[in-house]
Amino acid sequence: MKFSDRLWQTIQPIYGQILYHPFNIELAEGTLEKKRFVFYLEQDAHYLISYSKALAFIAARTDSSEVILQFLNLSLGALVAERELHANFFPENYNWDHVEPSPSCIAYTQHLIAVAATSPLEEAIAAVLPCLWIYREVSRQISAHTKENNPYAQWIETYSSQEFSDATDQAISILDKLAGHCSPKQLDRMQRVFEYSSLFEWHFWNDAYNMTVFHNSIKNLGTEEIQRLSGIGAFC
Repeated sequence: MKFSDRLWQTIQPIYGQILYHPFNIELAEGTLEKKRFVFYLEQDAHYLISYSKALAFIAARTDSSEVILQFLNLSLGALVAERELHANFFPENYNWDHVEPSPSCIAYTQHLIAVAATSPLEEAIAAVLPCLWIYREVSRQISAHTKENNPYAQWIETYSSQEFSDATDQAISILDKLAGHCSPKQLDRMQRVFEYSSLFEWHFWNDAYNMTVFHNSIKNLGTEEIQRLSGIGAFC
């Protein structure tokens, strides 16, 4: 069994929760409320900038021309995809300053940047791979069951395209090559960051569907809950 097959097996419960999340079910049906999709795209704009940086970090940390080329192309592709998708759903003069990142967006991007910049190369690649792999598989499933005249067809087509699939396969292949030279302990660490990123993927979609931001989360805390939390750390 290839190491990547082992990774994919370990996240099947998470992938199932993502695939059958209301966000993706309604996206496939074309019934997802526009405000939820707009919220998702706003968060995606924040995410893809950081994701592009993480991919560039990986390219800068290796002497392999194959890995450099692959991850620089992925880094650029992330920004191009962001601009193309957002140009079709937002006006050119859209004000992005009002956008507040969701809790999962902040946590996920910081996780990716930290791992890409400071962890061993094989862990960094394992951390960025779920975004590619999960999006490909989810979009394939959605594409196979979507209805005609789906308002989100461009999003579906972007991530179910052959070009995106080929890029994903190349990243998986690079990870498998690195895994062939890793110790069991290293493989376990790679699996751990792969699982973390996969779980962040679920949280990202869940926050988008619920339109969750820190400001609203704080407002929703009751007085008793705030008092309980403030007493945990004995700050004064």
